[in-house]
Amino acid sequence: MGEKQQGELVSGVVIPEGSSQAALMARTKEGYVFFGVATLDRAGRLQIQFDRAYKGKVAYVVRAVALDERGVAGVPAQVSEQAPNLVTNLLRGAASGLVSYIEFYAKSSSTTILPGGGVASSSAPPPLGLTILSGSAKQIAAPPDSTSVVRVWSLEPGTRMQILVVPGDVGGR
Repeated sequence: MGEKQQGELVSGVVIPEGSSQAALMARTKEGYVFFGVATLDRAGRLQIQFDRAYKGKVAYVVRAVALDERGVAGVPAQVSEQAPNLVTNLLRGAASGLVSYIEFYAKSSSTTILPGGGVASSSAPPPLGLTILSGSAKQIAAPPDSTSVVRVWSLEPGTRMQILVVPGDVGGR
Protein backbone atom coordinates (compact mmCIF):
# COMPACT_ATOMS: atom_id res chain seq x y z
CA MET A 1 0.00 0.00 0.00
CA GLY A 2 1.25 3.50 -0.76
CA GLU A 3 1.46 6.64 1.32
CA LYS A 4 -1.77 8.62 2.00
CA GLN A 5 -1.71 12.38 2.43
CA GLN A 6 -4.61 14.65 3.41
CA GLY A 7 -5.23 17.21 0.68
CA GLU A 8 -7.66 19.70 -0.74
CA LEU A 9 -8.36 21.13 -4.16
CA VAL A 10 -6.68 24.42 -4.92
CA SER A 11 -8.46 24.80 -8.24
CA GLY A 12 -12.10 23.96 -8.75
CA VAL A 13 -13.13 21.32 -11.28
CA VAL A 14 -15.94 21.71 -13.81
CA ILE A 15 -16.85 19.04 -16.34
CA PRO A 16 -19.80 19.97 -18.56
CA GLU A 17 -21.98 17.31 -20.20
CA GLY A 18 -20.24 16.05 -23.31
CA SER A 19 -16.74 16.52 -21.88
CA SER A 20 -14.81 13.77 -20.20
CA GLN A 21 -12.05 15.33 -18.12
CA ALA A 22 -10.54 18.46 -16.59
CA ALA A 23 -7.15 19.44 -15.19
CA LEU A 24 -6.78 20.23 -11.50
CA MET A 25 -4.38 21.08 -8.69
CA ALA A 26 -4.43 19.91 -5.05
CA ARG A 27 -2.31 20.78 -2.03
CA THR A 28 -1.47 18.49 0.91
CA LYS A 29 -0.85 19.30 4.56
CA GLU A 30 2.70 18.05 4.03
CA GLY A 31 3.29 20.93 1.59
CA TYR A 32 3.15 19.08 -1.72
CA VAL A 33 1.26 20.51 -4.69
CA PHE A 34 -0.13 17.79 -6.97
CA PHE A 35 -1.22 18.26 -10.60
CA GLY A 36 -3.51 15.84 -12.38
CA VAL A 37 -6.67 15.12 -14.32
CA ALA A 38 -10.22 14.38 -13.15
CA THR A 39 -12.35 12.01 -15.23
CA LEU A 40 -16.09 11.55 -14.72
CA ASP A 41 -17.18 7.94 -14.13
CA ARG A 42 -20.65 6.42 -14.62
CA ALA A 43 -21.51 6.80 -10.94
CA GLY A 44 -21.02 10.59 -11.07
CA ARG A 45 -17.73 10.45 -9.17
CA LEU A 46 -14.61 12.18 -10.35
CA GLN A 47 -11.74 9.73 -10.63
CA ILE A 48 -8.61 11.81 -10.14
CA GLN A 49 -5.11 10.77 -11.15
CA PHE A 50 -2.04 12.83 -10.38
CA ASP A 51 1.19 12.60 -12.36
CA ARG A 52 3.30 15.46 -10.94
CA ALA A 53 4.00 16.83 -7.51
CA TYR A 54 6.06 19.79 -6.36
CA LYS A 55 7.47 20.65 -2.96
CA GLY A 56 9.43 23.84 -2.83
CA LYS A 57 11.59 23.91 -5.95
CA VAL A 58 11.72 20.13 -6.36
CA ALA A 59 9.49 18.42 -8.95
CA TYR A 60 8.47 14.77 -8.72
CA VAL A 61 6.98 12.40 -11.25
CA VAL A 62 4.33 10.46 -9.32
CA ARG A 63 1.49 8.01 -9.69
CA ALA A 64 -1.24 9.02 -7.27
CA VAL A 65 -5.03 8.85 -7.04
CA ALA A 66 -7.61 10.75 -5.04
CA LEU A 67 -9.83 9.03 -2.49
CA ASP A 68 -12.81 10.56 -0.74
CA GLU A 69 -12.65 11.16 3.01
CA ARG A 70 -13.87 7.59 3.65
CA GLY A 71 -11.07 6.12 1.54
CA VAL A 72 -13.22 5.23 -1.49
CA ALA A 73 -11.69 5.79 -4.93
CA GLY A 74 -12.82 9.03 -6.54
CA VAL A 75 -14.59 12.07 -5.15
CA PRO A 76 -18.38 12.54 -5.48
CA ALA A 77 -19.14 15.48 -7.73
CA GLN A 78 -21.83 18.10 -7.29
CA VAL A 79 -24.28 17.97 -10.19
CA SER A 80 -26.13 21.02 -11.41
CA GLU A 81 -28.02 22.17 -14.45
CA GLN A 82 -26.86 25.48 -15.84
CA ALA A 83 -28.07 27.77 -18.57
CA PRO A 84 -24.83 29.34 -19.79
CA ASN A 85 -26.52 31.43 -22.50
CA LEU A 86 -29.77 32.33 -20.77
CA VAL A 87 -30.16 35.84 -22.24
CA THR A 88 -29.27 34.65 -25.74
CA ASN A 89 -31.70 31.76 -25.40
CA LEU A 90 -34.50 34.08 -24.24
CA LEU A 91 -33.90 36.31 -27.27
CA ARG A 92 -33.86 33.27 -29.54
CA GLY A 93 -37.10 32.03 -27.97
CA ALA A 94 -38.76 35.40 -28.57
CA ALA A 95 -37.50 35.37 -32.17
CA SER A 96 -38.85 31.85 -32.71
CA GLY A 97 -42.25 32.93 -31.35
CA LEU A 98 -42.26 35.96 -33.64
CA VAL A 99 -41.43 33.78 -36.65
CA SER A 100 -44.28 31.40 -35.78
CA TYR A 101 -46.74 34.31 -35.43
CA ILE A 102 -45.72 35.85 -38.76
CA GLU A 103 -45.92 32.48 -40.56
CA PHE A 104 -49.39 31.88 -39.07
CA TYR A 105 -50.45 35.42 -40.06
CA ALA A 106 -49.14 34.87 -43.60
CA LYS A 107 -51.14 31.64 -43.97
CA SER A 108 -54.36 33.03 -42.54
CA SER A 109 -57.35 33.59 -44.76
CA SER A 110 -60.88 34.75 -44.44
CA THR A 111 -63.99 32.93 -45.58
CA THR A 112 -67.22 34.64 -46.51
CA ILE A 113 -70.57 32.94 -47.17
CA LEU A 114 -72.18 34.54 -50.20
CA PRO A 115 -75.89 34.96 -50.78
CA GLY A 116 -77.22 31.82 -52.41
CA GLY A 117 -74.88 29.51 -50.45
CA GLY A 118 -71.59 30.23 -52.18
CA VAL A 119 -68.34 30.45 -50.26
CA ALA A 120 -65.51 32.85 -51.00
CA SER A 121 -62.02 32.58 -49.49
CA SER A 122 -59.41 35.25 -49.63
CA SER A 123 -55.95 35.71 -48.28
CA ALA A 124 -53.71 38.71 -48.38
CA PRO A 125 -49.94 38.67 -48.19
CA PRO A 126 -48.54 39.93 -44.91
CA PRO A 127 -47.30 43.50 -44.85
CA LEU A 128 -43.75 43.97 -46.15
CA GLY A 129 -42.52 45.02 -42.68
CA LEU A 130 -43.63 41.72 -41.12
CA THR A 131 -41.99 39.75 -43.93
CA ILE A 132 -38.67 41.54 -43.36
CA LEU A 133 -39.01 41.13 -39.58
CA SER A 134 -39.66 37.40 -40.02
CA GLY A 135 -36.52 37.00 -42.14
CA SER A 136 -34.46 38.80 -39.51
CA ALA A 137 -35.95 36.78 -36.65
CA LYS A 138 -35.22 33.51 -38.46
CA GLN A 139 -31.53 34.41 -38.43
CA ILE A 140 -31.39 34.46 -34.62
CA ALA A 141 -34.06 31.86 -33.83
CA ALA A 142 -32.79 28.70 -32.12
CA PRO A 143 -32.65 25.54 -34.21
CA PRO A 144 -35.28 23.01 -33.11
CA ASP A 145 -32.71 20.55 -31.69
CA SER A 146 -30.62 23.02 -29.67
CA THR A 147 -30.21 22.71 -25.92
CA SER A 148 -30.16 25.63 -23.55
CA VAL A 149 -29.55 23.77 -20.29
CA VAL A 150 -26.31 21.89 -19.66
CA ARG A 151 -25.63 19.38 -16.88
CA VAL A 152 -22.34 20.10 -15.08
CA TRP A 153 -20.33 18.00 -12.61
CA SER A 154 -18.09 20.04 -10.34
CA LEU A 155 -15.92 20.19 -7.24
CA GLU A 156 -15.34 23.45 -5.40
CA PRO A 157 -11.89 24.70 -4.39
CA GLY A 158 -11.21 23.48 -0.87
CA THR A 159 -12.85 20.07 -1.44
CA ARG A 160 -11.05 17.66 0.89
CA MET A 161 -9.63 14.34 -0.25
CA GLN A 162 -6.95 11.81 0.49
CA ILE A 163 -4.15 11.48 -2.03
CA LEU A 164 -2.78 7.97 -2.28
CA VAL A 165 0.72 7.92 -3.75
CA VAL A 166 1.16 4.57 -5.47
CA PRO A 167 4.61 3.04 -5.02
CA GLY A 168 6.61 2.48 -8.16
CA ASP A 169 9.32 3.99 -10.23
CA VAL A 170 8.87 7.65 -9.34
CA GLY A 171 11.56 10.15 -8.64
CA GLY A 172 12.55 13.76 -8.33
CA ARG A 173 13.84 15.90 -11.18
